Amino acid sequence: MPDTDSPYGSTNPASPRSAGAAGGLQGRGVWCVDASTSMVTALAAAGFDWVCVDLQHGRYGRAELIDIARARTARSAPLVVRVPSVEFTTIGLALDVGATAVIVPQIDTAEQAAQAVEATFYPPRGRRSFGQLQPSWGAPALDAAAGNQQTTCAVMIESATALANVDAIAAVPGIDMLFIGPHDLTRSLGSSVDAALDEAQGSDQREEQIRCDRCRRVGPGR
Repeated sequence: MPDTDSPYGSTNPASPRSAGAAGGLQGRGVWCVDASTSMVTALAAAGFDWVCVDLQHGRYGRAELIDIARARTARSAPLVVRVPSVEFTTIGLALDVGATAVIVPQIDTAEQAAQAVEATFYPPRGRRSFGQLQPSWGAPALDAAAGNQQTTCAVMIESATALANVDAIAAVPGIDMLFIGPHDLTRSLGSSVDAALDEAQGSDQREEQIRCDRCRRVGPGR
């Protein structure tokens, strides 16, 4: 059920909306790739802070996503959707069925990040079309202002190009969170997750050795 390439996310400090807008992605979440509709529904009621349905690498399509959204109750954890790409209509669909956050993969440039923002938010902040589906199964709709305020736009950093442009991507107004796709990113850098973790651990050990050496040279209490 959890994605083998599940990303690591961080609230974007460059976004003035981050503290409030990223509410749908704070705390402990669960990432669903092949869980059935009934299992996703059960997970949403199991105490997680959010449940992510993966449309990029998961088995879900439009029909499955709508079924999951229809099965939600007032006690369900917020719905998050990783969309397959920055494609406009898929982002709109995820939000129209009631997702409080979208995670947009493979964002390499600030221009692509701006496209994600445009698809996520209603005018004047973006170009999202108004056509919410929740009222068709009895769930309340949000007006455009509330929708903009309560929606989180997160993007994924998954390549060497994206890493080089990360400051510009984070500076795009409306980008609330940045996620790292560890497998794609390390492959793009000519490495692997295991090698990167080993390198980081080795770096930590070297820093600790340097601190110990300095302590021995200086001596206690000096």
